[in-house]
Order: sequence, then structure tokens, then C-alpha cells
Amino acid sequence: MVDDGSLTGPTVVVIEDDPRSAELVELHLRAAGLRAVGASTGEQGLDLVRAQDPVAVVLDIHLPGMDGWEVLTALKSDPTTADVPVVVVSVEPERGRGFALGATEYLVKPVSGEHLLAAVTRLLPPPRADEQTPRLSVVVVDDDPLALKLVRSTLEPLGWEVHTCAGGQQAADLVRAVAPSVVVIDLLMPHVDGFAVIDELRPHRDSDGPPIVVLTAKSLTPQDRSRLEGRIAFVAEKAGIDLPGLARRLATVAAEHTGEGQP
Repeated sequence: MVDDGSLTGPTVVVIEDDPRSAELVELHLRAAGLRAVGASTGEQGLDLVRAQDPVAVVLDIHLPGMDGWEVLTALKSDPTTADVPVVVVSVEPERGRGFALGATEYLVKPVSGEHLLAAVTRLLPPPRADEQTPRLSVVVVDDDPLALKLVRSTLEPLGWEVHTCAGGQQAADLVRAVAPSVVVIDLLMPHVDGFAVIDELRPHRDSDGPPIVVLTAKSLTPQDRSRLEGRIAFVAEKAGIDLPGLARRLATVAAEHTGEGQP
């Protein structure tokens, strides 16, 4: 795993020797705005925890050399690292042993991104009163219940406030009522299509309002793209959608919009 130095969020040390698993964990953590620092051996992991002072550790049990049980024991027996919460992620369903040795959470592989993020975010310290930032919110407009569920299950563990509606006719009223950070909208809906909703929310390219992101299965024609130009932030295709990547892009768009609105 590569440490992304551009991220300044709380640090989580990930001790995992499987590159694919480590990359997946990193992806989910980065989507939540966390800084992931990885180690492929227990010895490296211990050194990182001592050097980085992380808010949490994500620990695999099957490691080369020093295994995860030994790492967990070493972390909890060292006064400088004993208070660091440890999330064990393992194929072995040995929750009792994990908790007995001091693990804060124990997840059995395969672990969904939703469950991993929920476990890690429960361990994060609450922001101080002077560091509170407005909660990100999104209105998702789509007639597909599965699409609504996927977006909700991706964004809510990251702290987003998610509002959904299935029909275009309700969308404009909902957006005006909740004033979201960003709007995600499908183009293909019954009765009122997404283009009509976008026309109402953003009648002109310089109209005020939250950024609009199109998430759709529709193949956009050149005429479609011309109609949307200047009114939306970006288009994401439903086929093969990278949900953690979408979450990061939505957060970036929302932050840019908030920055533009500040004096």
C-alpha cells in the first residue's frame, strides 16, 4: 500500500500482507477521507504504529513471520500503543480470542466496505467544537430502488446525510427544501426525465444552486452532452460504477462548491 501524502485526515495503519486486500482497504479508507499507511509484515506494522500515532489499526491475522495475534499482543502490552484501537480483519472466525487480546472490533473476511468503514469510523474521536464542519448532504433522484440503496449504503457510513426520491416531479421541491451539498440524478425516469429536472434546477448555466452529478445507464449522445454542458459537474455511468471513487468525487465537488460560496 502506498501512503497518499496528499491526504491530511486521521491516520489509520493497515497491516496486511495481501496486496489486493490492502488496496481494497486503502480504497475504502481514502473514500472516508482517512490517511491510510500500510505495512506487509507485523514487524513493519509495529514500527509504523509507534511512529505514526494513528487513530486506529486495521490488522490481518495471517502475516509472514510475526502473525497478527503476536502483533495485537505487542500493541496492547506496550504503554505507548496500548490505547490505539485495533480492528482485526481475518478469515478466522476467532472473535473471542481477538477481544480477549484487546481488539476493539473483529470482522470476518470477506468484509464489505460499508462494514469496514462503520467499524473504523466508530473509533474516530469526535471533532472539537471549534473544528466542526457542516455535514455533507446529497439528494439522490432515481427510480431504481437498488441504485438508491447502493448510493445510500456507500455515503451514509462516510457521514453524508442522504435524501432520496424516486420521481423527477418531487426532485426540485426536495432540493429546495433540504439545500443539499450536491444532487445526484438519473436521466431515465418515468413521467419526468432527468433532463427536465436539471432544466428546472439549473435553467441557465450561471444559475445558482448545488452541483449536479448525473449517474445514469443512458448512453449520452452529442446532443445530450451539449444540453448538459455547463450545468452539471460530471457524468458517471452506472455500469461498473466505482462507488468509493464516486464518493470521493462527490466530496470534492461539494467542497469546491462550498469554497466558491464563501466570501
